[in-house]
Amino acid sequence: MRKILIFIVCIILAISFNSVAFAAYDKEISTPTPAEVSEKSFGSSGLLSAADYGITPFSVTTIKAWSNSISKVNSGSVTCKAYTTASGLADKLQVKYTLYQYKNGAWHSYKNITHTKTRTSLMNDAASFSVASGYSYYVTTTHRAFTGAACTSSKTASSTSISVS
Repeated sequence: MRKILIFIVCIILAISFNSVAFAAYDKEISTPTPAEVSEKSFGSSGLLSAADYGITPFSVTTIKAWSNSISKVNSGSVTCKAYTTASGLADKLQVKYTLYQYKNGAWHSYKNITHTKTRTSLMNDAASFSVASGYSYYVTTTHRAFTGAACTSSKTASSTSISVS
């Protein structure tokens, strides 16, 4: 009885492993011939690279550090600065500046602009805005990292307010 039970368990395991293998590999896998392998350029390391087989490594870049500031240039202008660091080389780093004005007892979106830098892990940026004298202003910045066309990380910072007169 024990031998029959072990035999049945072995058959069930064999069937399970085969069905997993068939489910995982629905396309035929071709192994390169020795002639095809010898045609490859092995480089100085003697190893094939991922590019030799059309494999593109993928890593997600995230925002590690971000900050902003605002300062008065004169009675009609302010400068906003933004600093962004990514966890690695990003296809694109982007900062969207939104300047707010305090008017009639409330904060209102006043102006905005977006700056972009490609193939970088650091963005130290600034934007200048013409403003009306006699009001207070602050800036928010949205810092974004992109891998390809996909935004992989987004962080927001807000400055303190300043009075321009």
